[in-house]
Amino acid sequence: MMRDSDTRRQGYSLDDAADFLEYDRKAVEYWLRMGHLAGDWDNRRSSWNVSPQSIIDFLRQSREPMPTGTADRRERTRVLSGATAAEMSGD
Repeated sequence: MMRDSDTRRQGYSLDDAADFLEYDRKAVEYWLRMGHLAGDWDNRRSSWNVSPQSIIDFLRQSREPMPTGTADRRERTRVLSGATAAEMSGD
């Protein structure tokens, strides 16, 4: 059984999501607060947690192309859960 803390580790921080989406941090935070981009607020850490699937759903809904950046500042080789172009287009 996966614990809540294990689930949180699988997501991206606000800064990582903004880097990956290639948008300003304030814009991504606004989308999170308004519900345009799904994410969980962690009261203990006072930070956002954004799942890879939430980012894919956001890109599909807004018809944005898949960004070319990486999703994690600490590990530049980490990619968004292996999402393929076919997954992004919904085919």
